[in-house]
Amino acid sequence: DVLCFWNMHFDIITIMNRLRQLGANPEKEFTPKDFGKWCLADYNEDTYHTEPTENDDVFNCTAYTIYADQMLLYASLRKTSGKKESYSLDYTLQSELNETKYRYEGHLRDLAYRDYASFCIYGGIDVVPMAALEASIEDIALFYQLSMITRTRFHNVMSKTPCLRNLAAVFYRDQYLILSYNRNKNKERTDSEKFRGA
Repeated sequence: DVLCFWNMHFDIITIMNRLRQLGANPEKEFTPKDFGKWCLADYNEDTYHTEPTENDDVFNCTAYTIYADQMLLYASLRKTSGKKESYSLDYTLQSELNETKYRYEGHLRDLAYRDYASFCIYGGIDVVPMAALEASIEDIALFYQLSMITRTRFHNVMSKTPCLRNLAAVFYRDQYLILSYNRNKNKERTDSEKFRGA
């Protein structure tokens, strides 16, 4: 299963913080019991690349579900077409489908206290435009296919080196050859130290 968010950073951090406030451990709550002691729920924020087209934010989670940021997928697949005016869901829905999100008065943060009916409607149908967008452009389907073909984890699909290495490993294995992994990545880099090459 692929669970999508638009700008996942806000949602996942909010969910994890709420779990902590309620006295729960996010790692245990996100991890199915089948995985036992291998609990992991960690959001890695790419603070170096702030543009959605280059951003590598990822939610690492031990689960059957893939948590994906639909906005980052959309932006990374279209970066060769040039930077868009905006990557907001409203702008993207308007440009791709000529549609908009559900409208409500005021701010979402206090909508539940001001107009509970609108809050419920918003929560219930907020995912519909994202599903319609995916049905039209099929970004998630493309990422999933690339992930399966290259045997690369979903969030690394747009990184050429891991994809090519993983794909090559399959063909080399058929020739009874095994690719080495880069042990230098586990060493701390300093300006003066040189690493042994291939």
